[in-house]
Amino acid sequence: MKTWMFILMFFCGLTLGFTEEQQPQLVTYYLGLLYKGPVRTQSPDESTKIQAAHLQHLQSLYKQGVLLIAGPMGDDGDLRGIVVLNVKSLEDAQALVNQDPAVKAGRLRVELHPWMSQSLDVLRYKAD
Repeated sequence: MKTWMFILMFFCGLTLGFTEEQQPQLVTYYLGLLYKGPVRTQSPDESTKIQAAHLQHLQSLYKQGVLLIAGPMGDDGDLRGIVVLNVKSLEDAQALVNQDPAVKAGRLRVELHPWMSQSLDVLRYKAD
C-alpha cells in the first residue's frame, strides 16, 4: 500500500503547479508494475544472466525512445520495480514487456495500466 501511495504521489506531483489556463495536455503512457514471477527456482548463475538480459532489454527500449522511466523498488517485497512506456496501445506495451527475458523466464510478471500525465518527453533518450 505504501508503494502505491508513493507512485501515486510521485506521478500526481508532475501535474501540480499549473493555473487552469496553463493546464498541460495529458498524454497516455503505460505504467508497468513488475512483480515477482511464478518461477524463482533458477540457480544464482542463471538468475544473474537473466537479470543482465533484463537490464539489456530495458536499455534497448530506452534507446528506442519507448521506455521513459524504469527502476527497482527499494524493499524486498513482491513488487520488484516499475516501467513507464510511451507506446500507442496497451497491446504494444504488452508485446514489449512479453519480450523481457525475466518475464519469459518467469522471474517477473508485469501488470500494465494506462496512465495519463503531462508530457514526459524530457525523459526521452537523446543520442549524443
